[in-house]
Amino acid sequence: MNSQWKKTFAFIFSGQIFSILTSAMAQFSIIWHLTETTGSARVLMLAGLAGFLPQALLGPFIGVWLDRWNRKLTMIAADSAIALTSLTLGAYYLWGGAELMDRVCHPTRNSVTFRCGRVLVSGFTKPLPGLPMLDEFTQEQIDYSEAAALASRRAVIASKDDPIVPVALSKELAQVIHAAFHEVEHGGHFLDSDGFTTLPIAYDILRDMIGNTD
Repeated sequence: MNSQWKKTFAFIFSGQIFSILTSAMAQFSIIWHLTETTGSARVLMLAGLAGFLPQALLGPFIGVWLDRWNRKLTMIAADSAIALTSLTLGAYYLWGGAELMDRVCHPTRNSVTFRCGRVLVSGFTKPLPGLPMLDEFTQEQIDYSEAAALASRRAVIASKDDPIVPVALSKELAQVIHAAFHEVEHGGHFLDSDGFTTLPIAYDILRDMIGNTD
């Protein structure tokens, strides 16, 4: 009798370890997928809250309720719900549902979320003269059409007298991502040593992007 309950406990406890571990892995994968798909910090925050907030809110007192319920039925119901959700999600991806999720989440594939904007200041796509330590950032081949698709409205700001990033490189960046190009006559590299602690032109561009969202 004494050994029997130990075996039962060990069997159930081992099952719960794998159940909790795989559930955590699935939760992390979903959060990561949503973040990678949308490139949005807001989506990352909301997905994280959806994953962890229920546990944080219910954790302090849920044990009192569980002590009053039938533990066996509670475990069966909870694990069955998790298994059913995992199977549904797996089947959804197996049969091409991931493409639908991409269309829903991706900021350029759905009219409801087609509101992203991006402003790049002194951007570049090629190695900078005199700064070889930054070459590694330009060696990887980038799909610029995909980069452009991450934001429905794009703008590049550059200065004619930028001593670090030649204006021609920023202009080339604007061309490959099909962005509006804004050229400043005297801005240097827009550093505080150049007299910049704010960048009103970026504010104006963003305000215009927001004002023109459908």
